[in-house]
Amino acid sequence: MFISKTYDIVTPESAEQGDVADSGFEFADVRVTEYRAQEIRKQLRDLACPRLNDWDHGGATVYADEAYIRDYRTAESVSEALHFTFESPAEARAFRKIWNRYFGGK
Repeated sequence: MFISKTYDIVTPESAEQGDVADSGFEFADVRVTEYRAQEIRKQLRDLACPRLNDWDHGGATVYADEAYIRDYRTAESVSEALHFTFESPAEARAFRKIWNRYFGGK
């Protein structure tokens, strides 16, 4: 299993234009072993109101349901997403088990 974390930064100016000010990867394609399951849970808990989306046996994307304000002086907000890529059906089942246990299948 691999995990990536992406972000979008929106400023008042970029919002007026209907775009983001910046976006990219915080980290990309990091291999997750069963010994790093704690790290998966931590990353999921760190998202603001995580919401599972785009689920299939090849991967899953978890979006933060709410952006957070990073800089109140500039009203800059950040939204994040975690992207999981599964190498086998067993990894997909393991991810689903972690998700259901900690987030009740939301």
